[in-house]
Amino acid sequence: MKFSLSTVAVLAIASFATLGLASESRRQGGSDFYLPTEGIRWTSPMAIDARPVARGAFASVSEYFSSYKGRKLEMSEIVVGAAVDERISFWVSRQSYLVKGRSSTSRFRVNANSYGAKWVVRPPNEFDRSSIALEFETVKPETAVAVTNSASATFGATRNNRFAVDYGFGNGLQTQLGFSSIKGAGTGDARIFTLGVGKDLSLKPNLDLRLQGEIAGQWYTDTVETVNGQFKPVLYAALGYQTSKAIRIELDGSLFPSGMPLESGRFTGLSSFQIYRPGGVAEGLRTDAIGFGSLRLVLSGKF
Repeated sequence: MKFSLSTVAVLAIASFATLGLASESRRQGGSDFYLPTEGIRWTSPMAIDARPVARGAFASVSEYFSSYKGRKLEMSEIVVGAAVDERISFWVSRQSYLVKGRSSTSRFRVNANSYGAKWVVRPPNEFDRSSIALEFETVKPETAVAVTNSASATFGATRNNRFAVDYGFGNGLQTQLGFSSIKGAGTGDARIFTLGVGKDLSLKPNLDLRLQGEIAGQWYTDTVETVNGQFKPVLYAALGYQTSKAIRIELDGSLFPSGMPLESGRFTGLSSFQIYRPGGVAEGLRTDAIGFGSLRLVLSGKF
């Protein structure tokens, strides 16, 4: 029997959920199969998390890289954020994307800013370790520039808003239901619904592992066609090492087995331009299996 990458991704997402629920059952039965994970806090904005955070500020610098079918994609990101208390946090970020084609003259380049906030509506307590949080993020790309064989084209900035409800089970299992809207400059619009689940594992007191999967369902009209109900899986994994109270290093990877959804986490400033069907080096983002690796340095402090 043959399995596509999409099928494997869906099975993996189901496995994450099963793993988390099973560990909760074991924990209730008195087993310490997993170390406590309540204190883990991922700084990657892609990580689903409904837990409260310690009051303080953080800044991170990330570098992403991908290579597929002779093309290369590079992304740099700077994030600055703060938690005014354990329930309310916000962040701003700046992303720069560059897609390189097989030809040295083929390029697709865009920069974007994003602004986000999270409110932990119901934090855990001594009787119930579960938590609920609301998220909002707006992504504002600048005009994109595509260059192919010395000919250039520009694409107007898209407008992207994302809302999400996060639910944490209290054992490291985190779930999310999200909705995103994307509006092109003059033409094209999209609505994307996402359902995700993530699980934290404490490997050592200062070494954490996150496994996460998501299904994105999108309804959109681009410059070529109208699509109703297209589904794309997303897989994500991260390894975090706390070197000191103020310094954390995160190594993570993202996999889009059937191409990038229009809304794709940290890559939305790039992937939202699919609404224009730009062709060239960016066309493969829509249909090809693509994986990203990244390295992130995080500095944080309490106040």
